[in-house]
Amino acid sequence: MEASTLRARVAAETARVNASLGDFLGSINAIDRDLKIAEKTMELFSFASFPLKPEESPVLAIEGKIMTKDKCEGTLYFTNQRFIFEGKREVVLEKKLFIATKKKTERTVLLEQPIGALQEISKGRVGLIAWTGIYIRFKPSVRMEETPFDVKDWEADVITRFFQYIIGGEADRDIAAIRGIAPKEAPTIRVIRCPNCGAPYTKEIYKGQTFVQCEYCGASIIVG
Repeated sequence: MEASTLRARVAAETARVNASLGDFLGSINAIDRDLKIAEKTMELFSFASFPLKPEESPVLAIEGKIMTKDKCEGTLYFTNQRFIFEGKREVVLEKKLFIATKKKTERTVLLEQPIGALQEISKGRVGLIAWTGIYIRFKPSVRMEETPFDVKDWEADVITRFFQYIIGGEADRDIAAIRGIAPKEAPTIRVIRCPNCGAPYTKEIYKGQTFVQCEYCGASIIVG
């Protein structure tokens, strides 16, 4: 075998090994990153001002800033049923010599929708300085404007990935497996009638929605 041929084979084998090692290390780093995301998610949910509903589970929580007219720092929460943005602000309780010596954090839910009411989450430029963020587009029937949020570049990628994980039903399947229960079957078309007046409900029922309001008498109709 010629020396040049041997060197070529050694170089090719070295490149193959390095590529495999790179893929392996990339997988390890991805697992480590997702574990840190999961830990941070549980920490942020522990601070939330709202309770979880029955059969609702945390999926993702990311700190960010809503970039509407009244900008506000807060946390984007995703469960298998809802999307919630909770704003937060520091309130000064006590001052000494014009210096705040005692403060508290007030948390308020500013936006809440069933997860199925979200049509799309896309990554894009947000603001003049932040540059990176996400845009949440709601289904036309919700009658809400597209809402931008300032988050870090890699967090935008995480949010779009987890949104597909929820909408595609994989989150519900994983949650059911962890709880040791059978996953819910895909919803079938059925007529829902108001228990008060008997009128049918004709609008779309979104994934994660637990009740709707009768179009005729205004009574609440429990769905699920």
